Parts: sequence; structure tokens; C-alpha cells
Amino acid sequence: DAFATAITGTGLLQVTATNGALVNIEAGAVSSDGTASSDFATTAAPDAAMIQVSAPTSAPLVTTITVSWNGAVIGTKTMQFTGKVAKIELYSPVIGANSGSANYVYWKLSDASGNPTYTTISSTAVSAYPYASLTENVAVRSGKVTGLAKERNYNLASNYSTVTTGRATFTCDSTAGTGKMGLTFTNLDGSIVNSNVLDAKCAGAAVTFKAAWDKASYTPGDLATLTITGFDSKGNVANDVAAIATTLPVVAIGGLDRTITGPTTADAFDGGSLSYKYTIGATEGTYAGKVTFTTIDERYASDVSSAGAPAVTITLKVASSTATVSNADVLKSIVALIASINKQIQALQKLILKR
Repeated sequence: DAFATAITGTGLLQVTATNGALVNIEAGAVSSDGTASSDFATTAAPDAAMIQVSAPTSAPLVTTITVSWNGAVIGTKTMQFTGKVAKIELYSPVIGANSGSANYVYWKLSDASGNPTYTTISSTAVSAYPYASLTENVAVRSGKVTGLAKERNYNLASNYSTVTTGRATFTCDSTAGTGKMGLTFTNLDGSIVNSNVLDAKCAGAAVTFKAAWDKASYTPGDLATLTITGFDSKGNVANDVAAIATTLPVVAIGGLDRTITGPTTADAFDGGSLSYKYTIGATEGTYAGKVTFTTIDERYASDVSSAGAPAVTITLKVASSTATVSNADVLKSIVALIASINKQIQALQKLILKR
């Protein structure tokens, strides 16, 4: 009962469900689905009953289950049923590597109400959403994209309790450019859902680069962001796949106080770029320095010399937030103030004479 006291004696155990969900009471293990939104049993041992709740269709459903004993409510629970797959979202592709097949893109499935649907929960396949039913939509593939394949082992390890998204890999041909790709899913009832058609880019590895600050000038204590963008041998923004752990950039420039996020061996291009943050020092001035990738092209000696990409010269301007005012500016302001006062005196004199 409501006071957690065991209920004794024979009585009426009743279960109801809202929004059309079906319920069924069974002694011990549940053996069949319910056929109505209400079920009851007359029993002397209510603690031995099992309650099964099911959805009547493949549409999304939220239901509240109410359990009563001889008309007194002793428990409620709200449950959600996800519907069949109604949407596939394909998103966040990397810039793929030419002739590469390990170029990543992500996907997620949802029902008609926007609830995520999972192909795996607690490392166990969900039969309602067969993973095998998710395949490439070959009809939309075009351009530099030559294939798209699911990556089965992504986010499906035993340490993931619930898989909310998945990852796929796409293949690029041997030259840089753009292409299109998509996925399709076949529900158990035979209905087919296609994902959005996603644009993807393919490019070579970085052999040259540019570096730029996010502002033209900083004040002491500011947070500055330095963005480094790589380019392949044809001048395209470089791919995000080629590792740069052994070719990290070296930033040699004055005016910086400390590094907030600096080069590490885990760095990788994102959209062809890398970003690092620094705090600006207290000393004003204009500083010149260089950014170097000493072996950015080491594994691609056919593109340029193994000596590395040319260093990029950058400048950093640190100025006070208080504007500097010259003596001439001060004198000019005083003259303007005197002229304004004289005009006010003349106007006051005219007003007095009129009276």
C-alpha cells in the first residue's frame, strides 16, 4: 500500500493504461500481449502478478500505467514507446582523404515524434531496429564520393550502455573535389526511409599552410585565437584524416603570456584547420614571429621537399585599452569648449536686452 505495508487478503487487482496502450496481468511470467487498455484479476497473492504493457501500433506512444487494489491506487508509472524509424540524419563529415576509405561521417535515427531509436542498447541488438536494415543509398552517390559503409564497431562496445548515434566511413577517389552520399533504412513493416543527401569534400594532405589571429589588435590579458589552415598540393583546403602528431606547428612570437590550448600529439585538422588559444601579455607593442610545420609533408615527399612547408610570418599587436590623447587634441577640445561657451553668453545677452 502507500505505506509500503504488504497487502493481505483476497481482492481486485486492476491495471489501466492511457493513450491506447495495452496491458495484461499474468501470474508469474507474462506470456501474451494485452488486448485492451484495462485488465484485472481477483487474487489473494497480488505480489506474484506480472504486468505487461505494449503499444498497439508502430507509432510513438507515451502512456501512464495505474495499478489499484480494491479501487485504491497503489502505484503508477509512465512509459514511452518509440515508433518505427521516420528520419535518418547524416551529418558532420570530415574532409576526406583522396583515395582514402577511413573518412568519417555520423548518423542518427529517430521516430515520427523525434525520439531517438537505437540499434543497440547495453551491447545488445534491438530487434525493432535491425542494424542490417541501415544501408547506403547508392542512388544518390555522386562526384568524388565512391562508397559509404557503416562502421559496426563504433559506439557498440560493452562500455556504452546506450548507442545514440553511429558512424560510417566514405571513400574518396584519387582527386580532390566534392561529392554526395546518403543512407536508407527499411522498417520491419517494409516502409523505407531515406536520409538527407549530404555533401562531402575530398582533398590531399596538408603541404602548405596559413596562420591568422582572430583579431587585428589585442589588449593586455585578452584571449587570442590563432587559426592554422592547411592546403594540399593543388591549393585545396587539406583533409582532416592525415595524422599530424609528429608534425605539430611551432609558434615563435613575442607578446604572449601563456598557452591555453597549444599543440599536442592528439591534434587533427577539423574542416582543414587547427585552432590554438593564448593569453596576451602585459607589454604593449607589435611583435613579429613565425609559425612553422617543419615536416608537414614528410610522408608526402612526392608533393614537395621533405624539408617541410615554408614558415609563415605573423604579427601580433598589443595596445592599451585606454586611448592615447595628444596635446594638440586636448588644445583643440579646449578651443571648441570656449567657442561653445561664448555662443551661450551671446545668446543670453540678447535675451536680456529684449526684456
